[in-house]
Amino acid sequence: MCRTAFVVSGVPPTCMNLATVITGKFDEGNPVPLSNNAIRFTGLTDDDINQIQDALNTHA
Repeated sequence: MCRTAFVVSGVPPTCMNLATVITGKFDEGNPVPLSNNAIRFTGLTDDDINQIQDALNTHA
């Protein structure tokens, strides 16, 4: 299942710099910065979203 849009907030600065590869594939989900700590992704699967969550949790 693909999500129309998914916003990740509270993203550490280092991860913001890596937004285009945070899913493991360049520009997957068409990441768009919304602020200094939030990114909007579109067209991601639930698995893609879980991978983003796992990546961010390792930096908590």
